[in-house]
Amino acid sequence: MILQIEYRLFAHYSKAKGLIQAIINGQDIHRATAAIIYNVPYDEVTDEQRSKAKTVNFSLIYGQGDQALADSLNMPVAEAVKFKNRYFANIPEAKPFIDAVERVTKTRGYVVNFYGRRRRLKSDELYKAPNALIQGCAADYIKHKMVRIYKYLKMNNYKTRMLLVIHDEIIFEVHKDEKHLIPKLRWLLSDFETFRVPITAGVEKGNPSWGQKIELEDVGFEAFTKEEVNAIDNFNVYDGSAFS
Repeated sequence: MILQIEYRLFAHYSKAKGLIQAIINGQDIHRATAAIIYNVPYDEVTDEQRSKAKTVNFSLIYGQGDQALADSLNMPVAEAVKFKNRYFANIPEAKPFIDAVERVTKTRGYVVNFYGRRRRLKSDELYKAPNALIQGCAADYIKHKMVRIYKYLKMNNYKTRMLLVIHDEIIFEVHKDEKHLIPKLRWLLSDFETFRVPITAGVEKGNPSWGQKIELEDVGFEAFTKEEVNAIDNFNVYDGSAFS
């Protein structure tokens, strides 16, 4: 299951209206960004335009300089700077957000994310602040969800298990008799209320391996009640019985 979480959190923190609306509408994040930058209809965005938009999306979050951005886009520095300026002009909330994060971090010496995690940065490391805020929040979000899913699987003695987490993807080994769990796991990994945008997990299947994935189009969400979620969160995974 894959989240595309980091740029969703960028939209949340920056309050970028165009990106927020695109995400709420269920559009691909990077294609929507390309549509905004190039001022073309969403359905007319080319793969090359999407690729460049994705590159500049993450380069800004990661604090890349102009030369690194130019190398990533495979274009001269002057052209890359123009492309970045076009990005800022069409997503006007982006630059003030980046500047504000760096300014606050410089003043107090650290950046703190949604979950309360602090990252201390020196004055010459301020360009790392937006990434520390967004990527740190994404990492904490995924850990929080993994704990909840692990408890859910253990509480019900399911044979399905989590195998591996890779950035914003979690690989599950779903038992052949428990395929009905997939919409439930997808819902548990998603969040529709906490942030300004929904964080929704997509579902892919190894065909036959993780390196040969195919997207599953017909998998929905099966929601839990608040009472059910509370029961999962309060479940004691380790009760000490191993030593009794």
